[in-house]
Amino acid sequence: MKKLIATLLSITLIASLITGCGNGEKSGSNGDLLELTYFGMKPTTEKTIFTEAEAKTGVSVDFVLSENTTDYAQALALSIASKDMADIIKHSSRADFIKFGMQGALVPLNDLIEKHAPNYKKFLDENPDVKKYTTASDGNIYYIPFVQDGETSTGWFIRQDWLDKLGLPQPKTIEEFYNTMVAFRDNDPNGNGQKDEVPMFGMGAGEGVSSFYGLFNTSNTVMYQEDGKAVYAPMEENFKTAMLTLRKWYEEKLIDGEIFTRKQTREYFIGNDLGGVVHHWFGSTASYTKRFADSVPGLNFVPMAPPAGIDGVQRELERRDKGMNEGWAISSMNKHPEETMKYFDFWWSEEGRRMANFGIEGETYDMVDGKPQLKEIITNNKEKTAVAALNDYGAQLNFGFWQDFSYEEQWADPIAVEGMRMYVENKYVPEKLVKVTYLENEESERTKLNGQLNTYLNEMIQKWILGQEDIESGYDAFIKQLKNLGADELVKIEQAAYDRYLAE
Repeated sequence: MKKLIATLLSITLIASLITGCGNGEKSGSNGDLLELTYFGMKPTTEKTIFTEAEAKTGVSVDFVLSENTTDYAQALALSIASKDMADIIKHSSRADFIKFGMQGALVPLNDLIEKHAPNYKKFLDENPDVKKYTTASDGNIYYIPFVQDGETSTGWFIRQDWLDKLGLPQPKTIEEFYNTMVAFRDNDPNGNGQKDEVPMFGMGAGEGVSSFYGLFNTSNTVMYQEDGKAVYAPMEENFKTAMLTLRKWYEEKLIDGEIFTRKQTREYFIGNDLGGVVHHWFGSTASYTKRFADSVPGLNFVPMAPPAGIDGVQRELERRDKGMNEGWAISSMNKHPEETMKYFDFWWSEEGRRMANFGIEGETYDMVDGKPQLKEIITNNKEKTAVAALNDYGAQLNFGFWQDFSYEEQWADPIAVEGMRMYVENKYVPEKLVKVTYLENEESERTKLNGQLNTYLNEMIQKWILGQEDIESGYDAFIKQLKNLGADELVKIEQAAYDRYLAE
């Protein structure tokens, strides 16, 4: 009886979270428009890309998610459990899309894509990695993803004004990098007469020293080698080298003494003229030169090519993730799946993609020399970021469309754009992003193993870097404990997933 009451209460709750889901049969005053209900974020302006698309698609979308909803995932789960689903479901979890699809709540899209989505089908043909990633283990595709554009997002930044003051070039090798950090520590580049400079600082609490792993070609999880072999990086020699080197640098006060606990690192170290180098996000880090120009005279915090690591290779370990976890799907309650797929496909056409990225012509962008150019209401908005301003019109809301990196180039700091281009043109980033998929039993086991391994791993890294335990004498016991916690089992799961990825 208690379970029955709880179920009834949940269904009652969903009525307060979602209003009028329906099944796409409303006509109202829309004439011949097909109205489809849409479970997703609602733009805040009256005129949006969705209203602009009505005349071009014959489809009107009715946003049914209440603005008072605080738990999106719970509201979606309740709507599915109550079988009161909207026609179109937007979500941010590939795993949920596949789970709900295999449970029958979402429509398989394979045939619909083949017959009614020429634009998206062309994209899949040209981007087989997207097709691989969005295909469930039963062979079905249950959602159309939001696909990010661009190739890199993180890199090294250095105080060029400090280098200039000390007469130093940007370091090209790990040895030069070390010597530069020593010079930052000892030669008072901030000119205040105190030895208070901190040469290297991290991304913030939780990241620890992981942002420096590229110098050692290592990681704190599984890596895929060029020969197709999956390895658990903390069990490899490069990881031990990283720990020994970073411990030495920490002991020599080249690394922030509070690297494992400090938050807001860029604000603190750049704003107080104390920090020299960080490996961080291009987009946000590039803004700090302008941000603190008044309080730190002469500040020039610029992108730097990655120093060649211990193997002599200049590399950035991370490539910009295409995402593909967010997107939208057709619910099993939808009585117009063919029309809905045609509507989805519009957003993969040249015109639809432009709207999804840049908004409404004449209001948020103008066409200049055949290319969309964002207006100042977006790029120079005094109250909101460019992305938030576009969101108001429905653009960049991460539904099923392909992002255009040129939109980001228009509002991003020129320093960031310059840095990203340097990393791409010089091939510092991986040529391809490996994005494997897991079977349902693999997913749950992998989550469990990663959880227990990461807890132990993070504990040991902190102890080693802070000098609380000796690395050399305790390393064999460390490897043994990783095996006890399932590192070998995790590698088997990753190897199986990687083998499937290579075979497809």
